[in-house]
Amino acid sequence: MRAFSMLLAVLLVSVGFVPAVSATSVNAENSDVSSVYRVTDFSNPITLSDLKEMRASVINNSPQRAENDAPHVLADLDVPEGAAIVAYGFTLDACGVPVQYVGLAGDEKSVSIIQKKAQEWYDVNIVNSQPGGTEQTGTLALSEWVPLGRNTADYYLSPYGGVTNNYELWQLSSDGDNTRDWFAIKHIFAMEPGCQVYNSSWTNKKGTMLHDWAAGTFGSPELYEWGPLGTISGTQTIDVSITGGTGGVSTTLSWSYTQPEVTTYDRSSTATEKAKWEMNFNSDASKRSTGGMIPGSTASVVQHSSGTYRILNLQADGQFYNGLLTYHTLSHVWNIDLLY
Repeated sequence: MRAFSMLLAVLLVSVGFVPAVSATSVNAENSDVSSVYRVTDFSNPITLSDLKEMRASVINNSPQRAENDAPHVLADLDVPEGAAIVAYGFTLDACGVPVQYVGLAGDEKSVSIIQKKAQEWYDVNIVNSQPGGTEQTGTLALSEWVPLGRNTADYYLSPYGGVTNNYELWQLSSDGDNTRDWFAIKHIFAMEPGCQVYNSSWTNKKGTMLHDWAAGTFGSPELYEWGPLGTISGTQTIDVSITGGTGGVSTTLSWSYTQPEVTTYDRSSTATEKAKWEMNFNSDASKRSTGGMIPGSTASVVQHSSGTYRILNLQADGQFYNGLLTYHTLSHVWNIDLLY
């Protein structure tokens, strides 16, 4: 469980400019805005306008911005009714790739959980981050998957539990096509039951993951590959391998993860340009502990060189069950745009 949680913890922040609306923030007194990080309470939430302002301050003023000519990911979220953003962070890594954290609390009781997760993310990825990395741009000579952005999100609500909705997004360089661009997404999903985090009666029932490429505004989205495929039952190691590219170009992304005692169903369709999976928790142990999966998909869209476009919507749903024929679903949605 802890190993899976550490896998889901991602990215960011060291110093930055932020308006004084939060309980805790990290600021710098220099002119270069390298990152922003803020945690607050339920009565004083971070608004979507605050989030966009903080992110823009980094993108527009950080020296890393000029070092990467790939598009920038501007991922925003749908805030569920009654929920509040109580933690936010954004930075550009050493290669100019945007990384972001958003923590949603559905009630006062969940604020401390989000703040703890935000602090762990900050400590691992900012305080103890290591400089360096491979040079990454959107105009590489060889065909390879170029990182565009890494986002982390947590949404918790008592007494049900919590959903984690993380992703890594890539674009294929030298893709063999001068009219279309290729993108890939690795989706890191988990759900934690209320019986574990709140000591309630609520357990995991079903998780649903959706890659909605049809929601994009680039034009003519075409879902190409996705994984895992088919129906898979039982505890085992799952290998995911997805490719993209045309004109003789075929480049692959691969990873593995361990599936708990669940059954996963592939609901993807090229007719709708949507990749989708469902996972049903089978054993009592899997229902009462954190579990998830790491699916992925590739798609091509009409090529652009300037402007802001939606590439896809990424949705994670966690359905919880209290043993009395009563269910409750927590849903988190990323609306993922690219800025050229």
